[in-house]
Amino acid sequence: MFSITRNQNSFDREFFDNDMKSMTDFIGSVNTYDDREKLLEDWLARKEDEIKSRVVRPPPNMKMTDHELHQ
Repeated sequence: MFSITRNQNSFDREFFDNDMKSMTDFIGSVNTYDDREKLLEDWLARKEDEIKSRVVRPPPNMKMTDHELHQ
């Protein structure tokens, strides 16, 4: 679902792999006691806003997943 309309041009390809890794890390960090559906909806909404705001390619220091960035 997250990859629909993604990875279709060279600009988005710069971000796509990292976004998918970020989603995998996020899903892995949510435990069974959390309301996973609500957390995933919130994460997707935040990522969609982030994707819409992208206007330049990421610098090398920003090619990290959310999990790596916040460790």
